Parts: sequence; C-alpha cells; structure tokens
Amino acid sequence: MSTVPVYTVDSFSREAFRGNPCAVCLVPKQGLSNEQMQNIAAEMNISETAFITQEDEFSEDGFKTKSAFNLRWFTPMVEVNLCGHGTMAAAAILESVCGNATKDLCFSTLSGVLHVKPDPDARSYCMDLPKNAPVDDDVDNYRALIEIVADGLPVVGCAYSATTKKLLVRLDDSVTREQLVQCWCAHAVSRTVVFTTSAFVCMFVSVYVCVGGERDQSQL
Repeated sequence: MSTVPVYTVDSFSREAFRGNPCAVCLVPKQGLSNEQMQNIAAEMNISETAFITQEDEFSEDGFKTKSAFNLRWFTPMVEVNLCGHGTMAAAAILESVCGNATKDLCFSTLSGVLHVKPDPDARSYCMDLPKNAPVDDDVDNYRALIEIVADGLPVVGCAYSATTKKLLVRLDDSVTREQLVQCWCAHAVSRTVVFTTSAFVCMFVSVYVCVGGERDQSQL
C-alpha cells in the first residue's frame, strides 16, 4: 500500500486552529488520478485540499530543491480554478516541511502561473493572484437568485465576474455580520455569491456549503 502525505495548514494565522484551514497533499511519484484527488478531498472534508505535483520529472528531493510546481485545488465536491489560502498553504508546506528555500515559488494552475515569495524572517508570504475584476451589473438580472440567498436583506447594487462566475452583491450599510451569518447556510446556489458592505463585512454563499435540496448547475 502506497503512502500519500497530507498536511493541514491554518492559513492567515500564527496559531493552530485559527485562520482558514486547508489540506495540502504532496503527490507521490506514481501520481494521483482525478478520482483519487477528489476522494482525498472528500475524505479531508474541509473547504479545499491542495495537490502539489512536481512540474517536470519526479525526483526524491524535488519538493525541496525545485522552484516550479503544478498546483490543483479540490473541494469535497469539485475541482476549483483558484484558491488563495490553498496557494499560501502549499507554499508553507514546501518551505516548512520540505525545506524548500526558493525565494520565488511558481505554481502552474487553472488560473495561470501564480507566484509566492516566502519571507522566513517575517513568517509571511507574498502572493500574486489574478485580479478577475467584476463588472457592474443590473440587480434585476439576478433578482430571483438574490432574493433566495439574501433572505430579504437590503441590496443596493451588484457586479459580476464572467471569469470566475461569481456575483458580488453590495448590501446596505445597515446590514450587520450577524445578519449575514443567520442566512449563510439557509440556501444552496450553483456558484459563489459574495456579499459586502462599505464596512467590508463580507460573506460567501457557495454550492460547497449546501444544506438541503439538490444543487442546480443551471443558475449563475
């Protein structure tokens, strides 16, 4: 039986059990199929599991000595095109577990080549991520979806990113984080809806957090 190393990283935190957790898997020489990656992600059962593969011919010390890797992210249900905290977690494992001292780690992903620059002295990482800016859109175009996931919270505008297929919904400044938490898992949608106010209160409603009902991939 082969062994596949998997680590759990608490991104954006210096303390255990804080921040945003992600699993990181160092893909062995024999590789992993898409089905195996998905099964591992489902077994880990956290928001994303990152899979690091050596970009060229596999070597035993490649995770320590190389600077370019392939990187994929899977939720417990599907593969995703981009995961910021999963990218940071991958770099952290290469540095802290594998002993990789590369100053500029390059990850080939479904969103292009992403660069992460570790700073061991500051215990921090600098990442370059695609912008994927949303474009202002008419709320009426998404009225039915917004009414489902916003549970009557006052909406003042929205913007849509065709690249990431995510909808940014601008709520009235009177909305509190507590109100967002109350409606967070009330409904399932087929992609990600991001709610925000001028106070930068932010909440994601995603297909990957699904309570009741079947996922409908025809929306958004």
